[in-house]
Amino acid sequence: MAERKKVFASRDELHGLAGTKTHVELGNRTRYSSDILPEDDSTLGRTVILGRAAQVNGFVRGKQVTLKQGYSDDEVTSAVGLYADELIELQSYCKIATHVQCNGEIIIGGQCEIFGDVIGNQNIIIGDSTRIAGNVIAEGNIEVGSEVWIGGYVVSFNGGIAINQNSEVFDIIAEGDIELGNGVTVIDRAVRSSNGKINLPDSIKVGNNVLGAGNIPKLEVADRVLSGVSDNLINFNELEFEGVSYSQEKEKLSKALSTLKDSLE
Repeated sequence: MAERKKVFASRDELHGLAGTKTHVELGNRTRYSSDILPEDDSTLGRTVILGRAAQVNGFVRGKQVTLKQGYSDDEVTSAVGLYADELIELQSYCKIATHVQCNGEIIIGGQCEIFGDVIGNQNIIIGDSTRIAGNVIAEGNIEVGSEVWIGGYVVSFNGGIAINQNSEVFDIIAEGDIELGNGVTVIDRAVRSSNGKINLPDSIKVGNNVLGAGNIPKLEVADRVLSGVSDNLINFNELEFEGVSYSQEKEKLSKALSTLKDSLE
């Protein structure tokens, strides 16, 4: 494979940014004080890579965006926000001040912090011990690691959701199957699968109630206690959270994805 030839733009040299029309890379431990955005139509398809513990005081957009692993909690790879058409990958110890949005797949490593929403048009994978303040919304499957905290909804419009042990989320809504590990906490009281199965472990916490499969699997939804294996009973009831019905909330979240598509076109 031919070696990628880098061209240094003179106006960016002092910031440590190297780039061509197809590739932009920021060096390790480098600070960049502006956005990294396409300059014109010829650079819309370029990949962007931030080196280890690189810091961008602005937004980053590319066809593919990768943030390399930081060194520790005190020396992270960071940016204000990320936008991509095909792929966003955050390796471990990364921090994003606002949102992560992609028309493709999103892969988030362990020990990351995101202070906004994570929205993707394909699958989303989240590593262990990551914290996300906003919602996680995907068209495809969502896989959440262990010891993860998500302050908003976890929603898959056309896939399933798997959440590993001791993670905490606000609500869980999926089209397909929902698989929950031991010690999972659902802060609100909505766990809903439209057309799949809800698989409960030995013990999870929904609202203030500790529930589990055991011999008689049960799931509490609002003020009703229903069988965790009888999804039709759960899905038959129109759930409400924060005074908004599921159908209304799904419409609102669908608009968020439409806005994403428009912004990336």
